Amino acid sequence: MADPNDLSSLPQADQDAIGTTLISLLAGFRERDAEKLVGIYTSDADWVNAFGSVKKAAMRSSSTFADSFLTTTSTQAQ
Repeated sequence: MADPNDLSSLPQADQDAIGTTLISLLAGFRERDAEKLVGIYTSDADWVNAFGSVKKAAMRSSSTFADSFLTTTSTQAQ
């Protein structure tokens, strides 16, 4: 069985796209920058955070995403 973590069999363009997406995702969370995060998801994506809170279609705009995620996370982190 192939290792699901081994991306080397994917075309280089796919590997690059995955890397770019992950870097954007990590930077967005680290910097609490909704603009970096909202472009990663489709507009109808549902968000489930680590605490099990579900936001339906939370990615429609960066302000909706910021309201759904960033303010909740910063409040929980305190």
